[in-house]
Amino acid sequence: FPGPASAREPVLEPRPGSRGEYLHGILQGISDVERDGYRALGDLGSDPARPAVVLSCGGGARNDMWLRMRERRMGVLYGDGDSGGEVRRADNTEASYGAALLAAASFE
Repeated sequence: FPGPASAREPVLEPRPGSRGEYLHGILQGISDVERDGYRALGDLGSDPARPAVVLSCGGGARNDMWLRMRERRMGVLYGDGDSGGEVRRADNTEASYGAALLAAASFE
């Protein structure tokens, strides 16, 4: 990460015994990609190199366990254990709102 890996085969086995474990693995993988993205941005010289707060929007923002999982994975990135950057629900959780804010910021 980040980079194309079109020749890479998906890992589909062994499949966990329960649907809950399967979903947990998927969500952990997604949070690892997010963590690796922040690491790559820091390595490229982003300022700040480490986000103090990550605002979450979209349907996942309603799930407190998902927000805590993402915080824990961020803590692994920065060596803080369970006290990584804060991941919290944005005031407006519509996914399109975040895109609109990014677009508006480009005009400032």
